[in-house]
Amino acid sequence: MLAEETADRVLNIKRSFSSALELGANQGECSRSLSSNVMSYLVQTDSCPYVTYKADTPKFHVDKNAVDESQALPYKDNSFDLVISNLNLHWVNDLDKSCREILRVLKPDGAFVGAIWGNDSLYELRQSIQLAEMERRGGVVSPSGSSD
Repeated sequence: MLAEETADRVLNIKRSFSSALELGANQGECSRSLSSNVMSYLVQTDSCPYVTYKADTPKFHVDKNAVDESQALPYKDNSFDLVISNLNLHWVNDLDKSCREILRVLKPDGAFVGAIWGNDSLYELRQSIQLAEMERRGGVVSPSGSSD
């Protein structure tokens, strides 16, 4: 599972974090794989307020917030030692702005660990959609939405 791999990347950083922010936490799949030896305070955010409240993360002191990650994050500058984003940033429209916000809330020696789909992700699905489009309309829909 990718959440566990993202957590492993955090564990590869040989230090502990006093405060962490998990963007797009969903039900805490990533932070569930971490121990209190890694972090002591965690803020979980998601655009849907309901899902973070279902998260089971008893190892940490956890605050849960509904946050629109495409907007300015509601945290002070240099607030977190660690920011985690596991398959969340592909949902935002302005990735540059979101990354600037992550850097803003990170402490100067903080770490950002994230996972995002790459260009060749879900290749088989894209290929299947292209074949279906060719059969239906005699053309292919490009990733930007215009016809080829």
